[in-house]
Amino acid sequence: MSKLTLVGMVLVAALVGFGAGHYVASPESAPRPPVDQVAAGAMSAEEAEAAVLDVLGEVDPFVRASRLAGLLPTLDASAAPVVGQLLFERIRDLRAGDVILLAQFWALHEPKVAMNWALAVSPKGYRSAVVNPTMQIWARLDPRAAQRHLGGAMSAFGPNTKTAQRALVRGWFESGRPGLLEYIRDLGMSPERQRAARELVRIRVARDGSGAVVAWAEALSDDDERFKLTIYRQMASELAIADPPAAVAWCEEHCDGPYGDNMLQLVAFGWAGRDGPATMEWLSKQPAGRARNRAVQDAYSGWRRMDPREPWAWFEAIGIDGVEPWLIPGAEVYAKELAWSDPPRGLTWLEVIEEPQRRENAIIAIAGAWRHRDEEAAEAWLEQSNLSEEARERARSTVASPRPKKERPNREQPANQWPAVNPILP
Repeated sequence: MSKLTLVGMVLVAALVGFGAGHYVASPESAPRPPVDQVAAGAMSAEEAEAAVLDVLGEVDPFVRASRLAGLLPTLDASAAPVVGQLLFERIRDLRAGDVILLAQFWALHEPKVAMNWALAVSPKGYRSAVVNPTMQIWARLDPRAAQRHLGGAMSAFGPNTKTAQRALVRGWFESGRPGLLEYIRDLGMSPERQRAARELVRIRVARDGSGAVVAWAEALSDDDERFKLTIYRQMASELAIADPPAAVAWCEEHCDGPYGDNMLQLVAFGWAGRDGPATMEWLSKQPAGRARNRAVQDAYSGWRRMDPREPWAWFEAIGIDGVEPWLIPGAEVYAKELAWSDPPRGLTWLEVIEEPQRRENAIIAIAGAWRHRDEEAAEAWLEQSNLSEEARERARSTVASPRPKKERPNREQPANQWPAVNPILP
């Protein structure tokens, strides 16, 4: 008996009991859509293995990918264990394109086993790349079965299930089967529901366009206000990236309504990643208040994620004397970021903050970060500053933020070994 067959048997035996206590959905038989049919091949399993290995011996990467993409649709289900065995035992010898194509073929015929391998056994460097198409194919073939499986996997595999859940939503949507919206709603107030709702909105915008998706969202029932709020927020985030004018119109229609909480900030964050100056200009015309203050800071963060040099140059071009009241929250964030490169300059920018306590808190944050990079210089400044002794002590005990990320050692699991923690999935 092959190693892969043994692993599959252990999984199937253990997973049935484990899955019973997780998310339960009515079983639903799902025949494969015609688009996913693969032509029945005349090759035996041994011949299929020899044919695949022959293709994988091709040196030219483009010829290799073309040949493999042409071969796999001609194989039938009897080749699935061969492909799975190959992925399980020889993945170190394969290229990324090989792995993705082989994993998709495996998922067409043995989706549960392929998904277990993708989530638990595939090398970390390949994991997202294979989890994504494997789950999407399974969800397109049988969304209910894929959903039940993922429900159990959520507790066992954190980061990898994020990719799997997005793929589940895409595949389910492509299948045309009912129940996707109910599945997202029933996730409750959770990060999983936020993620799934965002993916649904994204693919609907891409397929149907902003106008149709706006009409769809506005037609949702008010019976579950929390769920509708989730959809409205994800609409704000996605439209800001895909169609900023539609996002602005969406906000003008709903930001002050019952489902407008956080909407201004979400539009600002997403749009600024595409056009920071235009976003800031728009925010300058919004009503003053806490929502706008937070939106200005979020816009700065979204802008900086795309290119940190642009917002810095923008602020320097405006200058300290050019900061208008609406922009003060953004100038505060900019000043704190300068703590890691030019703390005295950052402290100078804090002069625009009019509220004494807020300004003092920002000074303490910059002084604390300064001490982490040059304790002697920061201490000298603190001693001659106008801060109280209590404020100086707060600066000395402040944990610097943002902190540079540290490199983590690579602890990748060898491809042909079972993980130390048994990855039992439902």
